[in-house]
Amino acid sequence: MGNLVLRNIVKKFNDSMAVDIGSLEIDEGEFIVLLGPSGCGKTTTLRLIAGLESPTEGEILFNGQVVNALSPKERNIAMVFQDYALYPHMRVYENIALNLRVDRVPRDEIDRRVREVAGLLNIGHLLGRKPRAMSGGQQQRVALGRAIVRNPKYFLMDEPLSNLDAKLRLTMRSEIKKLHNRLGTTTIYVTHDQEEAMVIADRIVILKDGRIQQAGSPREIYEHPQSRFVANFIGSPEMNFLNCRVDPAEKGALLLLTGGLRLLLPPDGAEAMARANLPREAILGIRPKNVKTGYQVENPDGVGEVAFFERLGEVNYVHFNILGTSGASLIARWDADDGATPGDQVQFRLDRTRIHLFDPADDLSLLGNALRQNRSAGSLAAIG
Repeated sequence: MGNLVLRNIVKKFNDSMAVDIGSLEIDEGEFIVLLGPSGCGKTTTLRLIAGLESPTEGEILFNGQVVNALSPKERNIAMVFQDYALYPHMRVYENIALNLRVDRVPRDEIDRRVREVAGLLNIGHLLGRKPRAMSGGQQQRVALGRAIVRNPKYFLMDEPLSNLDAKLRLTMRSEIKKLHNRLGTTTIYVTHDQEEAMVIADRIVILKDGRIQQAGSPREIYEHPQSRFVANFIGSPEMNFLNCRVDPAEKGALLLLTGGLRLLLPPDGAEAMARANLPREAILGIRPKNVKTGYQVENPDGVGEVAFFERLGEVNYVHFNILGTSGASLIARWDADDGATPGDQVQFRLDRTRIHLFDPADDLSLLGNALRQNRSAGSLAAIG
């Protein structure tokens, strides 16, 4: 059993379902990120763990003890909020020390712990300032310090970086991960930013409409999404999707047909797909980095007309419409030194080992179970 367990958790507000988690186990020292779009139940789940909300059904366990009836203070947790929640009339030292004073910790012990935490966060020189005299990043460090100084069992962080500018967010997310590596405290972190989640999480839990869609390591979720929703939510630019028909071809392979695009997959891929009992209709997914594009491509799958060229510095992307189809389009990484001009015709080829297929009836992956069987036999290691 995990160090922190959510067991059959349901939360309703009146008759509206906010969270229907089922079960989730979090191990001691893990950095878990709850990820999903606005309104998916991330913050409600965090508030349930903190004791700020009570579950309608189910149990929350800390180290095997049911804590449903315990107050937030009795749960030994510390929360870091989106708006920092610092007291504007108090100096940094007083903000960090406040909870220790409430707990009647001896004065010399308070002083030692406040200065130790301030040194850890590089804010020792700010202890005499008030919040209004500090930057957003400095205020966020103070909020972290106030949480750390209590030596809590769990850190709960609710979109703590959302009010920072883009550059400072990059810096602070690295600092939070380094801090976790040093302290080793179990952390549950809420964000809607998938890039942030990929960088800092040991494990990501993706939520939609209050339910868990998939939980796993960042790499597992990126490379093996179990649904079209997860595939589309993780990765930037987003995954390409093409509606297609699946037909048998020579030697047991499968032929994917979508407009003028024909993809003959290798027999080992076809074998896995056949075991998955693919329907005639499917949705093909492939990430932009797995689409080879250029003015001359070896063994191209088709030709596209450039609609838009996206310069992002080290990595550039080209958006193009597939000729011979009724509106099908792709985004691909562009590795050439020169750019592409709208209206240019480019060739492309899809990496057969990086194709995903989803069932249009429920958007779930068609390949997952069959491919896991094949991977254990050493084939098709990259598909799915």
